[in-house]
Amino acid sequence: RLPSSDGLPQVARALSDLAFVYRRLGVYVVAIKLQEEAASMLQAIHEGGQHPDLANSLSELGCCHYAVGRFGAALHMHTEALEMRQELAKLGSVPTADVVSSMHRLAMVHMNM
Repeated sequence: RLPSSDGLPQVARALSDLAFVYRRLGVYVVAIKLQEEAASMLQAIHEGGQHPDLANSLSELGCCHYAVGRFGAALHMHTEALEMRQELAKLGSVPTADVVSSMHRLAMVHMNM
């Protein structure tokens, strides 16, 4: 049973953090599944809008796809994360370093396509 809707952002963040650990361990199938679940929850929580946690989740999902050679999916995730972070940076909601990180990750995908 999931916690009340007030607790869902924490659950989504925890799933994303756990997915990051699995990615670092090289267990990409599990990492992708957890990160997709986190991203889906965050999209529902923020009603499809933009949020730093969602941008992070999309970026991490892109890293997972990149690691297993799914460059098309990685490109899509990193592009979404970059666009979201650029908009959020205009509002002061994310640091410029996050935008630069997304640009770097997107460039890495392009280099390997």
